[in-house]
Amino acid sequence: MVRARTKLLGGILLVIFGLICPHTQAAMPKVPAYLLATGISLTAPGNPDIDDDGFVGPIDLSILGDNWLLNVPSIDIAGTDGFLNLPDLAILSSRWLKSDIWGDDCADAIPINLYETDPNVYTYSGSTVGTTGTVAYSCSSGGENDVYFKFVPRETRTFDISLCGSSFDTVLSVYDSCGGAQIACNDDDKGNLCPLFQSFWSLDVTAGTTYLIRIAGYAGATGNYIIDIY
Repeated sequence: MVRARTKLLGGILLVIFGLICPHTQAAMPKVPAYLLATGISLTAPGNPDIDDDGFVGPIDLSILGDNWLLNVPSIDIAGTDGFLNLPDLAILSSRWLKSDIWGDDCADAIPINLYETDPNVYTYSGSTVGTTGTVAYSCSSGGENDVYFKFVPRETRTFDISLCGSSFDTVLSVYDSCGGAQIACNDDDKGNLCPLFQSFWSLDVTAGTTYLIRIAGYAGATGNYIIDIY
């Protein structure tokens, strides 16, 4: 009886210690063996569709549970601290059983968590294939397929927004609100910082102001994008 109570107390203390002091060393995500056998491809940080199957559901929740309180930056849904914890569960819950593409609607824009990364560079990759929308920019033609990001800077300065490395002819535009005024627009980078037909813009921002960043394609082009903000 004493030994059983000692084991129980030890288990409780381990749980409490894990809540207060989670593992700090970055680790590879834990994935069930049956998922590895299917050739699962884990998504990039910031996406609640962890298993990258186009649907937020039980498998994503299972992976979140297996990695709970662990430092696994590669599947950090919230993209804030590298750990799988309550902010990640909140985002996964908000997208539960949804098969639409995150950020397809401006009201559902992907939050940019620039300040919790080291160094202070935000990087995200995704695809505009299968997205919907309307033409909303002035510097190019076509481009109904789009993805939105929401950026609220903490400082007043210039940020560079790059779509270099994307697989298609991109168009980058920035707005002050959903359906609001266009602040910036770039089709092809003219400063030769991006190869081929990708977009780049240096945006002057004001601390605490919301900016909606839209990624689309020239003449309806779609594909895989990479966005960097620094």
